[in-house]
Amino acid sequence: MKPRIALISGDFPPTISGIGDYVEKLAGAMWKQHADVTVLTTATDAAIPACDYPVRAQITQWTWSNRAQILDILKDFDIAHLQYPSSAYGRNPFINFLPHLIGHHCPNTRSLVTIHDFRVMRMRWRARVAPMLWGVDGLIHVDPRD
Repeated sequence: MKPRIALISGDFPPTISGIGDYVEKLAGAMWKQHADVTVLTTATDAAIPACDYPVRAQITQWTWSNRAQILDILKDFDIAHLQYPSSAYGRNPFINFLPHLIGHHCPNTRSLVTIHDFRVMRMRWRARVAPMLWGVDGLIHVDPRD
C-alpha cells in the first residue's frame, strides 16, 4: 500500500516565494512516480493551476483557531510534509508547533519538515524553528551548508 502524503505549503500556487514552485514541482515528480500525494494549502482567490494531483486549498489561516481543521485533514495522511519558512503562513507561530501537534493528535501521521533559506533567516526567525524540532519525525535542509 502506498503511503498517503500531504505536502503542506502556505504558498500554492506560487505567489509569495519560490516555495510554492518547489512544492508544485515536488508534487508533480512524486505523482509521476505513482505516489499518493495531495497538496494542502491556503484558501485564496487565486486560481489553482491544473494539476494531476489533488490540491486542497482549504485553510483560511494557519493559526491556533484553525488547528482542529488542519489536524482533522492531516490525520488521514501517513506523512505530513511541511514546507518552511513561516512567511507563507502569515508568520504565525502556530506553524512552528504543527509537527508537535501532529505527533499528539494524529497518531498514524509522521511529520517531515523541509526548511528553505535557513542561512538567510535572521537569528530570531531561526530561533522560532526550535518548537518544530520537538516533534518532527524528519528534517530536510534544502541548502547542504545548513
